Amino acid sequence: MAVTSSGEPTPVSSSFPHRRTPLSRTPGPKGANDLPDGDLRRFEGRGVRFLYAFSPLLPHWIASLSMPPASCSPGYSTLFSPVSAGRDSRNENCFSLSSLGARKGIHHLPGGQGDDLVAAAGIHILLIEDNPDDVFLLQELLYTVHGSETATIDLSTADTLAEGMGKLAERPFDLLLLDLTLPDSRGMATFETTHERFPHVPVILLTGLKDEALGIRAVQQGAQDYLVKGSFDHHLLRRSIFYAIERHRLLRNLHRQMEMLEALTTASLRFVPKDLLHLLRKEAIDEVALGDHIHLEMAVMFSDIRNFTTLSETLTVQENFDLINNFLKRLSPIIRQNGGFVIKFLGDGIMAVFPENPDAALVAGIEKLRAVRLYNEHRRKVNYRPIDIGIGVHFGKMMLGVIGEEERIGGDILSDAVNLGARLESLTKRYGVPFIVSGNVIHHLQAPEHFHARRLGRVQVKGKQEVVSIYEIFDGALPEEIERKETTREIFESGIDAYFSGRMRQARARFQEVVTIDPTDSASRYYLSLIGNGAAPLSKPARRRAARDTF
Repeated sequence: MAVTSSGEPTPVSSSFPHRRTPLSRTPGPKGANDLPDGDLRRFEGRGVRFLYAFSPLLPHWIASLSMPPASCSPGYSTLFSPVSAGRDSRNENCFSLSSLGARKGIHHLPGGQGDDLVAAAGIHILLIEDNPDDVFLLQELLYTVHGSETATIDLSTADTLAEGMGKLAERPFDLLLLDLTLPDSRGMATFETTHERFPHVPVILLTGLKDEALGIRAVQQGAQDYLVKGSFDHHLLRRSIFYAIERHRLLRNLHRQMEMLEALTTASLRFVPKDLLHLLRKEAIDEVALGDHIHLEMAVMFSDIRNFTTLSETLTVQENFDLINNFLKRLSPIIRQNGGFVIKFLGDGIMAVFPENPDAALVAGIEKLRAVRLYNEHRRKVNYRPIDIGIGVHFGKMMLGVIGEEERIGGDILSDAVNLGARLESLTKRYGVPFIVSGNVIHHLQAPEHFHARRLGRVQVKGKQEVVSIYEIFDGALPEEIERKETTREIFESGIDAYFSGRMRQARARFQEVVTIDPTDSASRYYLSLIGNGAAPLSKPARRRAARDTF
């Protein structure tokens, strides 16, 4: 059924075709569209073009779309049977074009006018629906608001999920109307597939009465809304569309704001570690106040590049910064991976704590030494000097908290134990070993059998009466070096006992024996140099205290 510009009837197929082109509307002459039932529509598809008058009779017209075409005289054309006006006795099922043209809202369309509903600045909607009748009804509802034109919607259609996914990939859409029952996909999988691939497109689901529970589930998983077919009108549809688009826009803005906030929080945690917040029982950095602190027993670790001052003099300023940053970049993650966290960077060094147990600190120290060995292989390849590091670990009571002033705060630890940890690291240069820990660390190990350690002696902290036993952890050495130190460990420790008891001749013999077996043993050579210089190991009171030391 068609009305052509010449007035000739145009045959129409007995079933309404599935239209692929957008619905077009063109306003009639002045005053026509002011009437509640005055409106004009043009449909196209598979060569079919026809006009009809929009009125409250529209539901009956839709029901009559399958009527067979009639043979009409020139000047008449077939329209929908429920319309009674303009009927001619000679053409019982046909209507006079002149009489139709006189009806309100029926207007002649010049060819090509009103081909596309929306220009560039419209709401772009994709409808994925395989039922032609549902497509037609949705198109009607989308473009109808009290018989007035709202030229803001550009509708594209697809009748399979695959076709719809292709269109979503080709161009941006403001909204997706999605049927849950398609030829190539059914149920929640239909929504999940589209939402996973195109999460930026808001989705309104079209469900049947039996699928309402699926609609609710989909909304819980990210859909903006669901509509039960046959249970909504154009007002509800349009409101749902605009609310969905606006709600999705607000959610995207909220998501962006949350990402910005998370980025700021992450940036702030670079200055106050989140582990410190947890220990202080704070949820966020803005809850931290100056003076917040906690007393804990934990391991503190100091590590830095040996002889950095001498090395830095051979480098440019940029090379110095590159060296330090590469050093810190390789070692800091090892601390975190083993349950510790960095309190502060000390130029070419790191101060870190391990709240759980000292075993984790030893594992981290061993992995650091291995990482530096690999890093040195890279430095040699590019003709850079290798670096050496020293590591010192102590276990004791410490006060961990926040210091600074109102405009700048930072985490720190305060305790004599911290000073001792730094002192142990400095001793690595003297003894020529990379990793020294206190006897208190060895005493608190949960699994001491997992580590290779030997006693290095005892030291008296400057300004303190305390004498501290010190140990070398040599698991980070090469396998052959570990084997040599394990072979000479008892001989070396007997030399230590002789030295601190004042039996210098016996001590010299023991250390010399170690050097004979292992010429690279720097600690034995250090003690031999002390004995050769006649240096007293400890004062007599200190030796008495050291004799009572159980570490």
